[in-house]
Amino acid sequence: MARASNNATVVWSEMIGGGVQKVFASEYDGSTWIPPSSTSDFIEPAFASNMTEPDVAMSDNGQRTAIMWSNTSNRYVTTKNLDSGT
Repeated sequence: MARASNNATVVWSEMIGGGVQKVFASEYDGSTWIPPSSTSDFIEPAFASNMTEPDVAMSDNGQRTAIMWSNTSNRYVTTKNLDSGT
């Protein structure tokens, strides 16, 4: 949780259709939790479609980044800035 803004983010992996793990994020804006809108609203990039064990780091001012584990390459492969979508 960010101290200055009271924002928070939780990330998790979930098995969806076809036996594929996807990573999702839900945000807290200081008063309301905002969940993903559907099972197609996941956060990992297309080049690493089977990712699990996500973690999120958040700065005091609310900047958020996620890092995820790839089951296909057995290593941490990407970070995602949850604020910019990249």
